Amino acid sequence: MKIKNLLVKEGDTVKKGQLLAVMDSTQLKQAEAQFDMAKKNYDRMKSLKNAGSVDKQTFDQIESAFKTAQSGYQFVKNNTQITAPFDGIVTLRTKQEGESYSAMLPSAYGDPALFRIVDLDVLKMNLNISDVDINKVKKGQKAYIFVDSEPGQAFIGKVSFVSPEADMMSGTFPCEITIENKNHLLKPNQYAVTDIVITASDKAYVIPKDALIAEGIVFVVKNSVASRKNIKIGLSNENEIEVTDGLGDGDLVVINGAIGLPENSNVVIRNK
Repeated sequence: MKIKNLLVKEGDTVKKGQLLAVMDSTQLKQAEAQFDMAKKNYDRMKSLKNAGSVDKQTFDQIESAFKTAQSGYQFVKNNTQITAPFDGIVTLRTKQEGESYSAMLPSAYGDPALFRIVDLDVLKMNLNISDVDINKVKKGQKAYIFVDSEPGQAFIGKVSFVSPEADMMSGTFPCEITIENKNHLLKPNQYAVTDIVITASDKAYVIPKDALIAEGIVFVVKNSVASRKNIKIGLSNENEIEVTDGLGDGDLVVINGAIGLPENSNVVIRNK
C-alpha cells in the first residue's frame, strides 16, 4: 500500500488509539469488493447446502475462499488507518509519505514496523543469571538499578520473569526486571547494573565491612576509649554486613583506623 499521510514524527508523544498514518484506499476497496463477492457466493452456497443441492467438497471450497477474502479484507482495513496501540513516544519512523509499505514485508530496519513507539513509564531490564545464582533469584524479588547518567541514584524494580531453562549458547538464565519510570530518567536500551535483593532483614543493625578487624570482632567506643567487642554476623552485601547480636542502639563502632588499634586506646570521634 502507498502511504497517503503520516501524522506523527520521531519524538512525538502519542496516546493509545491516536491516528498515526493513513494509507491509500485503493487496495482496501479491492479487498472489500473481493470480500463482498466471496460472501455472496458463500451465502448462496450455504442455502444450497441446506437444501441438499450442493456436495460437501464444493461447499468447503467456497467457504474457504470466503474466509480467505474476509481475513484479507480485515487485514487491509486494519492497516489502512494505523493507530497507536498504547501511550508512548515515537522513536522511529521508517517511511515517508508517498512510499509503499506492507506490514508483511521487512523494512530496511529488519522488521515490518512503520513506527516504533516506546512506553517510558514502565521499562524492562534484561539480564542473564549464572547457574551458580539462579536458584536464589525468584519472581517478585526487589531489585535496585543503577545507571551512569544518574550517579548515586537507585531505581527500584521487581523481578518479573526468570527463565526455567538456560540459554543454549551462554549457559546462563534469562531474567527480566520491571521498573517504574514515571519521571522518564531511564532510557530504552541504556546500559545498567542491578542488585537483586535475595534475602532481607527488618530493623537490622548494619555496619560497613571495613569496621571488622577480624571475623566477628569490631572496636566500639565508650567514654572516648576503644575496646574490642565480639559480634554475631548475619546477611551481607559487597559493602555492608548485618549484626544480629553484640551491638545495640547508640553503640559507636570504629569504621576507619580500626586495624592495628591497641585495646583500650583513647580515640577522638570525627564524623564525616
